[in-house]
This record gives sequence, C-alpha cells and structure tokens, in this order.
Amino acid sequence: MYDAARKEEKENAPMMCFRRAARIVPVVVCAVLAHGGNALALVISTGDGTGNTMAPSDDPGFGHVGFMQTGTAVYLGNQWVLSVSGGHVPTNTLLLPNGNYVREVGSAVRLESPPELGLGAVPTDLKLHRIVADPGLPPLTIAFAPPPVGAEVVMIGTGRDRFAELKGWDVSGSGQNLVWTERTPPQAADIRGFSINQGSRTRRWGRNVIEDDTVIFPGDTDPNHYVVFDFGFGPIASMLIEFSENGIDSEATSTEGDSGGAVFYHNGTNWVLAGIIHTGLDYPNQPSAALMGNNQLGGSAVLFADLSLYRDQILEITGLPEPASATLLLLGGALGLSRRGKRETRR
Repeated sequence: MYDAARKEEKENAPMMCFRRAARIVPVVVCAVLAHGGNALALVISTGDGTGNTMAPSDDPGFGHVGFMQTGTAVYLGNQWVLSVSGGHVPTNTLLLPNGNYVREVGSAVRLESPPELGLGAVPTDLKLHRIVADPGLPPLTIAFAPPPVGAEVVMIGTGRDRFAELKGWDVSGSGQNLVWTERTPPQAADIRGFSINQGSRTRRWGRNVIEDDTVIFPGDTDPNHYVVFDFGFGPIASMLIEFSENGIDSEATSTEGDSGGAVFYHNGTNWVLAGIIHTGLDYPNQPSAALMGNNQLGGSAVLFADLSLYRDQILEITGLPEPASATLLLLGGALGLSRRGKRETRR
C-alpha cells in the first residue's frame, strides 16, 4: 500500500528527468526535467529477473499484449489494437502469444486530447489500428475511472531483459548536475539497480502500486493525481508508478520496448485496462543500469496514460461493448456523481 511517509522523505530529493519508453530522439522537457532517452523493457525485481513470462494465475489479459517492431501493443477486441502514436512506435505486425497479425492498411486512428484537459481536439500519443484477422480473444474492458493512489496494478510489456547482477552507485552533486560513481559491493551504495540486456526482449508481467504524483512533482495540486506532458507526440494525461527497493513481490518498471504496454487494475469486480505505458523517469545523468532506487532517493518511475479519460473515444471508434457495471456508473454521472465530471482542467 501507499506509504505517506515516503512522500515526505523524498520532497528534497533530486528531481527526476524523462526517458522514453521506446527508441526516440531525446528532447528537453523543461528546465529541471531534462534529457529524454531510451526507456527499457519490463524489468522485475524478483529473483534473477527471468521470471513472469507466462500469464499470472489471476490473468488480467496476458495474451492480449504483443510485440511490435520497436514497442508493444494491446489487443482490445473487434480486431482493434491500442498502442502509442506512430511517431513513437511505428505501426506494423503484431505478434501475440497465439500468432502473428498484420495491420489493416489505412485503419490507424489517432486519439485526441479529451475535453477534461481543456486543450482542444489536438492529437495525443495514443493510436488505434485494426488487424486483418480476428485472434479469437475476448474484448478487454477499459477503465471507467483511474486506479486510486496506493492501488496495486499489473504491467505487461515486451521490453528488454535485465541481467541478474545487482550494481550500485554513490550519488553526489545536486539539481541537474548529479555525479554517479559505481561502488563495489553495491549493498552500501546510494542507488542500486540492474544492467539491461540490449540483445533480448521478452513478454513479461510485473506488479507495482499507483503513486501520488506529488512524490515526483511536489508542486502539483491536481486531486486526480495525473500529470499532462507533451513529449513531441501530443499531450497525454498520465499517472505514475515507481520502481523501489523492498517493494511488492514482482515489482516492475519499464525499459526499452515497453512503450504501448498495458497497465491493468482490478476494480473489485473484474480486471480493467487502466493505462498504456509511454514514458520513463530517471535522475539527471543516471547510468542506464540504475533502474532501482533506495528509500532515500526513491527510484526510476514510469508514466502511463490514464485511459479513463480516453475511454469514450476508444469505445466509439472500436465498437467495444459497454459492460453492465460501466452503464451503472454512467447513470451515476448523469446525476452529478461521476468522478470524471469533477476533474479539474489541466494544461
């Protein structure tokens, strides 16, 4: 569960900076959130990192998540696939556990920024496309509301693997001028983490918990705990998770190739698709292997799209069915009880 003490502990920690969850050109986001870079594949803290390659016993949708050439995509149903935009991860053949599926030429549809953000109908970093054959999988349910802070989620992606060896670095300096010095043995180092195997990608699942966005962005006052950024592919409303030492079993973060991967949440009734992975967060000058933090500095983090904001567009385009529970929630929204109706405008 979410520990409020962690927020207070890290308010004076160095600011993180962005890394992409796919191979893209680095960009400067703002003065304190500096370089972009390659985010890596789904990495788990448990064991030697090679596990979780088969569906978990309570499977949220492992067979719906597949390889794209440089990233990941999620099969929704009705032959529709959801991933990040084509400039981020090019649309091509989707490799699911049950086969290879070719895209339907001309079917791609870019999602637009939702009204809640007050940005107008501008393209965002999410894209739908169809495949020419039906993989025979049941449709996924898109989350009607975002997971609450402290909720456990399951991430599924097809990114790079990690090596088993734990490494460590001492960190000095401040702001954007952090200096990293590798330390052996790593156990007493400021930051510990794992090197990434650049020659290996694997479909894998892992767990994490939803963080309060003010852990990373202390000045944010949005009660809905999402942040909005434009990394050159269109603005995207995002929630975040953090890769921390001594976290939950199979704690995970993203790596290169996980852009477009799935974040699932169990809402008490059933599993819903709550998010699409798109960006990673690192500390300034961080070595690519330092993917895990400690309790003092925190750890690398992942941003994923809050799909509850894009749900109406997805259902309209794909024709996916409205589950009965969502219909009841929509009736509540008509009475002014819907959480979505209370969202503040963010820019």
